[in-house]
This record gives sequence, C-alpha cells and structure tokens, in this order.
Amino acid sequence: MSLKQYIKKLIRFTFLSFTVRPSEKIGPQTEWSEEYDTWEQAAAQTSGYDTNAILDKVKYAAEKVQNRESAYERDSVNFDKIQYAWPILACLQKIAISNNGHLSVIDFGGALGSSFYQTKAFLSCLSRFQWFIVEQKHFVDVGIDSFETKQLKFAYKIEDILESHRIHCLLLSGVLQVLPNPFAWIEQFLEFGFENILIDRTAFTEGKTKLTVQRVPHTIYQASYPHWFFNETEFISRFASHYDIIADFDSKADGKEIFRRSGEVLYWKGFYLKKRD
Repeated sequence: MSLKQYIKKLIRFTFLSFTVRPSEKIGPQTEWSEEYDTWEQAAAQTSGYDTNAILDKVKYAAEKVQNRESAYERDSVNFDKIQYAWPILACLQKIAISNNGHLSVIDFGGALGSSFYQTKAFLSCLSRFQWFIVEQKHFVDVGIDSFETKQLKFAYKIEDILESHRIHCLLLSGVLQVLPNPFAWIEQFLEFGFENILIDRTAFTEGKTKLTVQRVPHTIYQASYPHWFFNETEFISRFASHYDIIADFDSKADGKEIFRRSGEVLYWKGFYLKKRD
C-alpha cells in the first residue's frame, strides 16, 4: 500500500467511522469522528461553533418563525409543525405550579429562542412568564436587536440576569456536549444554586466519556465542531451532592439509539434535577 493510499484509508477511518441517520423529520445524515484526546486537537479539525455561517442560518430560520412563515425552528431547520418536548413542558409546568404560576427560565445556549417558541403556547398563560437566553456575544447582539419581546430576553452572562431577577429553572438543552470544558461549566452552574435544572438533548455513551467531532450535513449548514459523548454515571454524579433526580427521559427528537462498529451504544437523554433542601 502506498503512503497516499494509507493516508486516504486513515482519513476515512478517522472521520467516517460512525454515523447516525435521525428520523426523516430531523434531516439528513450527521457524522461524528473518532475520538480525540483534547479539545484543542478536536477544535483544530473543525470550523467551530461560533462562525457567522451558523448565526446567519439560525437567524434566517428564526425570522421565519417570528413572521409566522414557519411553526418552529431547531438548529436552523424550519418545521411545519412544532415538535414538542413533552417531558420538558411537563417539568416546566410543574415548576410553575410550585411557584404560584410564575416561571422564569435561563436557557443557556438557547440560540435565538428555539425552546422558547417550542414551549410558549403552553406557558404564556402563566401569571408571570419570562425566558432569558444566555449565548455567544454575536447571538446575543442579534437577539437583542431583532428578537426580544416582553417575555423573551437575551443576556451575555448568567450573572447579569441574576442581579435583578429570581430564576426558577436553568435549561441546558443540547449545549453541554459542545462546551470546551463541560464539567467545569457544571461546577459553575452548581455555584449559582438554581432551584431546578432541566437537561435535555444531551449525548451519552455506555462507555467512557469521549470527545469527537460532529460534522453537520451541508444541507443544513457547512460546519463542524468538537462534540462530547458523556458516560451517564460520571455525568450525573457531578450533580449528586446538590440535586435529586426527579425524572429522566429519552430525548427522541435526535433519533433513536445509534451504534458504533464496536457495538457501543450512543444515545440522547434528559433529566429534571431539583436542588436538595
């Protein structure tokens, strides 16, 4: 085998070793690479999550929802019908009932309001309802300029919101697996002492926690970024000293279980965590 043939074979093995084809409602095939030892190694193989191309696509999709040309948007993809996350809705309604019909949510990594628009039909009837999104600076700039409403607000830091608002719930939906140091972020979230934490659309593995690269289908947008798959036991242990698990649930929106060639199961899951008294 020539050196050129070997390199081609190595590249193919490294970047195309396992894939998932979500349901037809989600879209085309997404690919994850083999493992990397460090975030820096993985990031060097990607375009990153902070590119303007992603923001432009998400903004365009969110504007269609805002203008009622589309029912719902997720990850820059528009849908004719809202795909409700029923476990999240049930948890948010329970939290609101426990707070006399008041609900204030910090949606960390919430883009331009995907989860807000997904849930507001069931929550806008509350006596008080506010949704705060904390995101990358360029997302927040656009959010403040074009998408803020009485109920939907944007902020650069969690601290900026906590200074003047009581928050009932922190929502982490599909964000922890794309953070550079997710366990350090979890420690920061614990320090804030949120009464309730909702975790959704989070990627897990039955094996050890691993760092990969996710490659988004070109039909959505051309991008790639580092992506974690967490060992569930290790992941949930980070919250164990502060929170009780009220419920856990499958995140079916991202497709069913997928399998690597080795037979290892990869899956998406959510949790409702309540701070221990």
